[in-house]
Amino acid sequence: MEFIKKSLSIIKIIALSLLFTILVHFVSLGAFAERLFPTFPEGTTANIIKLTYTIIAFIIMFWLLKRWNRSVNNTYMDHSVFSKKIWGYGIGGYVLIFVLSLVFLYVKQHIAGGPQESSRVIQDRFFFEEGMFAAGITGLNSLIFKPILEEMTFRLGFLGQLVEEDVPQWIAILGTSVVFAWFHGDIISQSFITGIGLSILTLKSKSIYPAMIAHVLISISVLVIRWYQYQ
Repeated sequence: MEFIKKSLSIIKIIALSLLFTILVHFVSLGAFAERLFPTFPEGTTANIIKLTYTIIAFIIMFWLLKRWNRSVNNTYMDHSVFSKKIWGYGIGGYVLIFVLSLVFLYVKQHIAGGPQESSRVIQDRFFFEEGMFAAGITGLNSLIFKPILEEMTFRLGFLGQLVEEDVPQWIAILGTSVVFAWFHGDIISQSFITGIGLSILTLKSKSIYPAMIAHVLISISVLVIRWYQYQ
């Protein structure tokens, strides 16, 4: 009976993780509003609506994720984000994860060949094709809001709650990273490596904040690389 109860609890964690992952994707530039309303306005009005939507959606999702993660909040959010130790973990983790991702992609490219992976969303929707205001909204979402929400979903919720259910850490890390990579299909290999690194960083530091810091810095670095490749 206890085994069935625990199994159902794990299934619930996985199901809710997938649901929140899908919802997080709706927190993006008012894209959902554009698809829902064919007569969505253009120009400055549209940009203001998108910015308002993005900020409000982020606040709502952050609140929902905190409520969902009540059982692990005290473990992984019981630190000051301004702590030197937290930033040391975050920056150190970023450097290590980013370098390992680049090495992995380099080796993969030379062994398996094929086209280089890149994020089409960032490549196509930042300064390359949009004005400064719209690009600012894209950056706010892609570089700040989305990484934070993804860490709240994958590392705090998915990983943290699986570990709390006494799932072996290596299974929790791999399972979380596989789903994380699958939802980043255009950059699946580097997302898998990044997911493993962020998961280990979270468990090692006993805080979600280093993973958030590292994820934001990784997203910024990817954007910079894409920007120079575009030139």
